[in-house]
Amino acid sequence: MGIEPFLIASSTIGIMAQRLVRKICDSCKKPYSPPAELMKNFGIGPKKPVIYRGEGCTACKNTGYKGRVGLYELMELNDEMRSLVVAKAPSTSLKAAAVKAGFRTLREEGLRTATDGITTLEEVLRVTQDAEGI
Repeated sequence: MGIEPFLIASSTIGIMAQRLVRKICDSCKKPYSPPAELMKNFGIGPKKPVIYRGEGCTACKNTGYKGRVGLYELMELNDEMRSLVVAKAPSTSLKAAAVKAGFRTLREEGLRTATDGITTLEEVLRVTQDAEGI
């Protein structure tokens, strides 16, 4: 875009991303055991949390979902990240510095939302697939 990195680093406080996920229908919500491959994709080990999904009913028009909720990630820039921006470091370095500073990704936030019984792992995977490449 032609903007000097030092201008971005000095004027940016934080960067936020959001995705909407479908909520599990409360009328037909039931616990289930997701496929092992899906659990592995989220890094869920032997101590498995209770995961839910909607079976489909008239309230949700047999979709298993009713309504939406937001997943959010907020990366607040610290001095180390500002230095990386000025140095034109790759996005992977910036993300590593953010994670070191306590940054939680959309996928991590989605996993928390799924283990709270609000959405499904499949829905989190669907909306965060592209976000994990950085």
